[in-house]
Amino acid sequence: MNEYQRGADNLNVYRSRGDSIRAPLIEEVVKTVATTQPPDPKLHKYISFGKSGLRLVAAMILATGNLLWAGILFYIAEILGIFEEMV
Repeated sequence: MNEYQRGADNLNVYRSRGDSIRAPLIEEVVKTVATTQPPDPKLHKYISFGKSGLRLVAAMILATGNLLWAGILFYIAEILGIFEEMV
């Protein structure tokens, strides 16, 4: 059972119980899942490699004792991680 069908089943359960508050919310989630584009695996892979590369460089810089630049690179890697999940 895919997410769309599971959401539609939940919507039918709430409607049959007369739950007028949750039904519109579930309906919106079902529409969102149905219209969401699948992630681009190539872009996800490239961002992941870039993030890992930044972390490796940051770890090497950390080993030299330069906390500022290591911290900046780890911070950028985390920003890439957030972006990676949105792709």
